[in-house]
Amino acid sequence: MGRKKLTTLLVALLAIGGLLFFRYRTDVTVGGIAGVDANHDGVRDDLEKLIDEQWGSDPKVKSAARYLAKTLQDSITHPDTADEKAGSLAISCLFYIAPDRAYDISKKLEEAAANTYPRVRALFRESARFNGKILHGAKSREEACAFDQTLIK
Repeated sequence: MGRKKLTTLLVALLAIGGLLFFRYRTDVTVGGIAGVDANHDGVRDDLEKLIDEQWGSDPKVKSAARYLAKTLQDSITHPDTADEKAGSLAISCLFYIAPDRAYDISKKLEEAAANTYPRVRALFRESARFNGKILHGAKSREEACAFDQTLIK
């Protein structure tokens, strides 16, 4: 690799590192890495608030977003033992429920879930466990949803 390419790569890495430093707080605030889950439903309160504000008007989308938020929370709090299928199923469910908005919803939830440096590190550690593995999901996206969609009106 030439000196110019190496310098460009180094500058890019330093810029990304600087952005991450300013984007993600290095401290873990109230509730530690797990955050606060006052009602103990498996979804952090800040993520619940985001889901209610962004997608609360559509019960199916809200349920699918909560399902994804739970899997993200499990990945953050248990990166070395989190269920390898859960995240895949939650994403499949979201694409089944809201195919046109699933990417944006998952992106917003992941950004909100990984709002501190320790949480980002936990998600990276959990992701590294599955590097190169093939994860098999449900037979259909509808089966991926861990909630009974017929009960949601």
